[in-house]
Amino acid sequence: SDDGMGMDEETLRALQAALEEEEPRTGGFGLWNINQRLRTYYGPEYGLTVESESGCGTTVWLRIPYQAGENEGGMDHVSGDGGR
Repeated sequence: SDDGMGMDEETLRALQAALEEEEPRTGGFGLWNINQRLRTYYGPEYGLTVESESGCGTTVWLRIPYQAGENEGGMDHVSGDGGR
């Protein structure tokens, strides 16, 4: 998340649509590539979600499946925003 300029609705919709494309458009490969790799590895229900409001900032959510490990420690949710 950031508290920068954010995106207007048209720009946000274009970005969200570009993330769903089978092939990347010219430029902006970074988020598309990450999203495609996550979906290839974990399945189509996982990947990136972008939320933004002009003048308020942008948040990129990363959705991956929870996998309990050896050192689980009872943690079932990890958030980069302090748990908000």
